This record gives sequence, C-alpha cells and structure tokens, in this order.
Amino acid sequence: MEAVTSGTTVILNDHTFFTTEKTLDAFEFDLRESLFFQVHTNHLINMMHIERFVKCDVFITLSNFETIPVEGKNDNAIIKYLENKQML
Repeated sequence: MEAVTSGTTVILNDHTFFTTEKTLDAFEFDLRESLFFQVHTNHLINMMHIERFVKCDVFITLSNFETIPVEGKNDNAIIKYLENKQML
C-alpha cells in the first residue's frame, strides 16, 4: 500500500491496484495484528511478500518485484522478522 494525496493506493498480488480514500494510517491501525508493517511513511507492506532486504540505502523488494524504501528506524524490526519470522 502506498500513501497518495487522495488516500491510499492498494496494490494486489496480480499487479492490479485501486485507490481508496482510506488513509495509510487507518490501514495500519486496522491491520496492526497482521503481517502488515509500515516500513516507510508512505508504504505499508505485507511481510509475507518480502523477496529481498537490501541494507544500504535500505529498500525491500517484494515478490511482485516492486521496490519499497525503508526508513532507517525500521531496519532492526525487519531484520528480526526475517531471522525469526516474527514481528516485535
């Protein structure tokens, strides 16, 4: 999911997408008990779709090959998930 001016764009597994007026913060709140994680101010991802974690400028590549930036404060939580398959 990606925050946009008018709400949030939701990208599905088949690469289709739709935009809703619901904010990214509202999605994060609704999905707080799931495997969705806000890796960047503008991006909420399903952790099950991480294909690769590149720790330099810090980007995540999802299974649909989309690359999402990660804010530095979230590095350790993502690394812990990948190592232990659990969120903080």
